[in-house]
Amino acid sequence: MDKIAVRGLKCELKIGVDAVERLYPQVCLVDLDLMLDLSVAARSDAVQDTVDYTRLCREICEIAGVREYHLVESFADAVAAAALGYPPVREVRVFVEKVPLPLQGKLSSVGVEILRKK
Repeated sequence: MDKIAVRGLKCELKIGVDAVERLYPQVCLVDLDLMLDLSVAARSDAVQDTVDYTRLCREICEIAGVREYHLVESFADAVAAAALGYPPVREVRVFVEKVPLPLQGKLSSVGVEILRKK
């Protein structure tokens, strides 16, 4: 199986367990591995035969802004659902890294990785 890799998509979202933490948007970095068959796209050289990752990235940034999230896990799951909405994608690995944390100076980041399949 082939893979499209997206690295370091910067999303701003209101996220955190505590309401105070959700007052202002925070930065999360999103990495995706989209598992699919790229042989048709490789031969046709046509975007309609693959995943338009520019469109998917815009969609993920929109998902980040439509609601508040308490958990990084919830945001990661929403990202995975969006990616699996593209017909060629059979499996997706999502890694979300929350960069600024209340424990500044003690952690540089915290992340969640999930794997979802159709």
